Amino acid sequence: MSNSDALPNNNLTANAEILERLRERLSNSKENQQREHKRRYLIFRLADSWFAVEAGAVREISRLGSITKVPLTRDYVIGVVNLRGNVTAVVDIRDILGVPRRQLEPSARIIVLAAENLEAGILADAVAEVVEVTDSAIEPPLITLEREQAAYILGNFNLGEKVVSSLNPSNLLLNLKV
Repeated sequence: MSNSDALPNNNLTANAEILERLRERLSNSKENQQREHKRRYLIFRLADSWFAVEAGAVREISRLGSITKVPLTRDYVIGVVNLRGNVTAVVDIRDILGVPRRQLEPSARIIVLAAENLEAGILADAVAEVVEVTDSAIEPPLITLEREQAAYILGNFNLGEKVVSSLNPSNLLLNLKV
């Protein structure tokens, strides 16, 4: 047998080994993706900006009802509502997040958040959907955010054409003075 006859077999063996390694890597990559932690987020809109809160922090979503004004509160405190016998403060977080205020739309909702033994409703122009997002899909907050706003943003992720900012409900509720 000549050397030229041996080369194709060696090349075939080498190619088979390379293919096998690639298959192992691909398999390991799929296993890692399956093991990667996913979180469920409620997606909502404020003006033209999209935000998300982890679904576990959401107590309920309610239509706008009768909101009772409370005197001597901050501008962002819209008032209180009675939700199933619980008096809940309702706040507009647009100013805190640097989102322009608008007239409320018919699709507006109150998203009741709970964290750190605190609870408050935040206004949203619309509630879109609940999605699952892997931790690796969430990018750190933009460094261009102002310090106050950065405290409320955990990170950003893409949802189709939208860039969604994930809110930190603990920081949000702890820093609101309602």
